[in-house]
Amino acid sequence: MGSSSIDFINYMPDEILHHILSFHPIDLAIRTSVLSRRWRHVWCKTPCIDFANVFLTVTARKINQTLSSYRAPKIMSVNLHTTEYYVCASDIESWVEFAMFRNVEKLSMTFRGPHAYRFLDGFYLSWKSPRKLTLSSCYLHDESIAKILSGCPILETLRLLWFRGLLEPLDLSRSPTEDRRLIEIVAPHIHNLILSTKAPCTLVDVSSSSKANFDIDIINDHDFSLNAAFIQIMVLKMLAKLQN
Repeated sequence: MGSSSIDFINYMPDEILHHILSFHPIDLAIRTSVLSRRWRHVWCKTPCIDFANVFLTVTARKINQTLSSYRAPKIMSVNLHTTEYYVCASDIESWVEFAMFRNVEKLSMTFRGPHAYRFLDGFYLSWKSPRKLTLSSCYLHDESIAKILSGCPILETLRLLWFRGLLEPLDLSRSPTEDRRLIEIVAPHIHNLILSTKAPCTLVDVSSSSKANFDIDIINDHDFSLNAAFIQIMVLKMLAKLQN
């Protein structure tokens, strides 16, 4: 790369540089700070923070140091992934508070170790900004799901991976249903599915369900595409997914 190319990049607006760095793990973005004085603090305002770099050991200390230097008032996505086997609950909760204070829209958390983090134990959940939430290797129970659904009013996607706990029933009765977009339910390990909705929905994978309770109340006041034939086909497809 010639000097003219380097000068071209250096003269780019900060907003463009932030956007470019958002496609890389945060440790690679931080390395650009040694290029010059111009780059010293560019990474501090990237709209996305991703700690999931499989080639590095990500510790709680590294995450704390990184977040303490972050300067942007708004953040689009945070991917919290630590390779440590033991992480203090206070650290995890401070990371979540950091993301929520900056109105994060997409939050993903993965924690390793023999003792899964007991997610949402003991505190009220009120997350107004997330649209996508992914929880991996957390300890979840029925009350956790209820808190997530009632405390995240604009949540569009919820992914639960490798979780532990007593979560056999999946109760979606508290899920907000003002949006008319199709709700897709992927829950291959759920035994008992309880669904209450006023929006169109479909079952993608509920292969382990042996018990299901559906309360579908679709009011056709303004959206005339939701006619009787559409609703009948939707319900028949859902019933076809219940094999047990």
